[in-house]
Amino acid sequence: MVSVVLTEKLTIEDFTVRELVSLGRYPYTGFFGRLTEEDQKITDQAITETGLENFKDRKLSQLSDGEKQKAMIAKALAQETPIMILDEPTAFLDLPGRIEIMRLLRQLTVHKNKGILVTTHDLEQTLRFADKLWLIAQEKEMVCGVPEDLLLNGFIESFFAREGILFDSQTGCFRSDEDYSEHVHIIGKGISSVWVKNALERNGFNPEGNKSTDLQIEITTGEDPEYIISRTHKKEVRTSSIETMLHELKTFNNEK
Repeated sequence: MVSVVLTEKLTIEDFTVRELVSLGRYPYTGFFGRLTEEDQKITDQAITETGLENFKDRKLSQLSDGEKQKAMIAKALAQETPIMILDEPTAFLDLPGRIEIMRLLRQLTVHKNKGILVTTHDLEQTLRFADKLWLIAQEKEMVCGVPEDLLLNGFIESFFAREGILFDSQTGCFRSDEDYSEHVHIIGKGISSVWVKNALERNGFNPEGNKSTDLQIEITTGEDPEYIISRTHKKEVRTSSIETMLHELKTFNNEK
């Protein structure tokens, strides 16, 4: 009724992917533990559904951590249970790997009609892929709900905020609580303005200034965008990259 994928790394390195996944059929085998043609078919189907067709004959020792995790999910999938439980399935993976695994689990809930319960500390990915969250912390009452409701009602921030760390409800991400040296007004929109804001915050500037703010940065559009720094009673400075803009901005700011 329940299949489980744990956090521990695999130690059976001599197994092939197909041999590992076929272990998911163990509950259905008879006294001699033999796989039927139907068991073989279900094993191959689980391998295909987790994108491991080209890896089925490889040894586990030849796989990356992400591929091994997929193999363990395929094994659980081959078990054909209505419920799957995974403990920190993305713990050892890089960012693309974490997204890939969470996306796979999401697809399994939709196309295979499975209930999938995941324990994780990766809140940002969970907010994007989970249908429902159970927030658990010491000395707090458990809270359950749709991610968006929990975010808008302040539960996400109350459970995860720490001194010096803020939860940005606009982006669903955490950021450090900085002491800003100065406000900056950004003129311009689009992807460039998003990353200019990111660079400014990292370097101690608050990018939430308004039209009356003394220090301003205008972002031009086109094939060769420019970042134009201006301040009242100062000559404007034009730069062609965010790196140069930051260098000039610090010099600009020291001369005020």
